[in-house]
Amino acid sequence: MCLGVRLAGFLGRRTRQESDGADHSRPQSALTARVNVCLLHSTIVTFLSLLSSSFFGEAIVVEYGPKTPRRRRRRNCKPCSLPPSSCASYATLKLTASKIPGQWITHFHTFSAYAAFLGALIVGMSLHYTKIVQNEHFGYPVEWFPSVSATIGDRYPERSVFQVFIAICSGPRFLLVFLFYCMSNRPGISLPKFVAGVGVFRTLTCGGWTYVTSTDDHDWHDIFMISYLVATLPWTLGCLALSPPNPRAIKLRKYLAAAFFGTLVPLVYFFIQHKVHRVPGAYTIYAFFEWSLVLLDVAFDAVTAIDFSGFEIVVKDVKGLSRGYVLRLPK
Repeated sequence: MCLGVRLAGFLGRRTRQESDGADHSRPQSALTARVNVCLLHSTIVTFLSLLSSSFFGEAIVVEYGPKTPRRRRRRNCKPCSLPPSSCASYATLKLTASKIPGQWITHFHTFSAYAAFLGALIVGMSLHYTKIVQNEHFGYPVEWFPSVSATIGDRYPERSVFQVFIAICSGPRFLLVFLFYCMSNRPGISLPKFVAGVGVFRTLTCGGWTYVTSTDDHDWHDIFMISYLVATLPWTLGCLALSPPNPRAIKLRKYLAAAFFGTLVPLVYFFIQHKVHRVPGAYTIYAFFEWSLVLLDVAFDAVTAIDFSGFEIVVKDVKGLSRGYVLRLPK
């Protein structure tokens, strides 16, 4: 990309030098050389735009206009009849610093969320297996699979693994909510704003039960967890209502939402069997349904990769402050 930009600058300087070396005593010849400079510059920029967008994913933006005051122009620069907007001597060539496809935000969110939970599970079962499957009533071998809370909040280093990846996940999570709001927002409709607010609230409550573990403060951990689960209902229904007309995305959202809320029924049942009736092995079955909720919750948000396939996040230097990305053609 840099080679193409340098080529454009070199050709622009070469053509300008040829134009300056022409005989300016003849106005028609000067005007012809001036037109040739502008036409050549337009051809080069168009070619580089197609080349960069096809192979490098970078956009070339050309802004025309007198970038320097008239008193600083070269004395031998003869004015021509071309408008300033078409003048190649005062054109500025700019490149976008980076361009990120929208679905990458969803993919990064999905990867970091799964890495947080599965990483903590793998580390915990490798280092403290018998300790994290132990509960207030039974232990190994009666209970042989850990719950989510025991895995992410009771022991080091699995707790730290989970917290680090959740911290990484928070950035893409906020961007995901923002992009979904941008996609669904319409004039005169308040539902997208409400759903975006619920999405931000769910992200904050997720941070609550992540960094306030059940060992630190059991009551506040449960408050944050219950708030997160309660906010999942309007978030899920809102995403279904605001989904774009994409049959595949709508079908996946319906299946995942039905599986998520359907899992809550056996989850509550086996939790009561463990907590109230003290049934041996009930907590292990409860743990499987709890982990299923986690996987389904992340998978529901992963569907936004289909919606964001037409989105791009573009970072562009609009003032020319970054060296190497802004090139002023010679005057």
